[in-house]
Amino acid sequence: MNAEEPPRPNGINIHTIAPQINTVDIYGNQVNLSKLLNENNGVLIDFFRGNWWSHCKKHLTLLTEHVSEFKERKIKLISIASDSVRLLKKFTEENKFNVDIISDRGAKIAKEFDVYWFAPGAGKKINIKQAVPSKFLINKKRIIVWKYIGKDKTDRPSIEMMTSIIDKNLINPEWEWFVRKNFRRSRTTT
Repeated sequence: MNAEEPPRPNGINIHTIAPQINTVDIYGNQVNLSKLLNENNGVLIDFFRGNWWSHCKKHLTLLTEHVSEFKERKIKLISIASDSVRLLKKFTEENKFNVDIISDRGAKIAKEFDVYWFAPGAGKKINIKQAVPSKFLINKKRIIVWKYIGKDKTDRPSIEMMTSIIDKNLINPEWEWFVRKNFRRSRTTT
């Protein structure tokens, strides 16, 4: 944590039920977490600071370049920021992002995921309502199975880290193998 910044939120705990998201993206398309989980192997939620931050632009560019890796795994990727729809549309179109983006004005979703932050921005001249850069991986049962809370304004997980976490927790979970191996029904003979 930077000495100039207030304490960062820790995010909602893993192994808890994710808050329901029922809203629209920046183009007016319905976004319902439960429906997305029915249609996919999981959902990866990406909270970013805003369109004004170069590290957010860089990371969204990286996500766009690798979006096929998420689609191959049937993982729906949703990015969320507290910027206005107008600013996020412009940001998305200028940069040709291929990621569904939600405008979280008032930071309702960020607050529910405990990543809301009122921190210095605009050259530290004013405090800005924003989300701490963070990720939440949610399984089909709406359980948060992994989270990543950025340690500072530049900290983001790599694509390799995210895809390996997805593979481990959603695509081929080790615990399923463990359960099948150790809790098979034994046949009884009479």
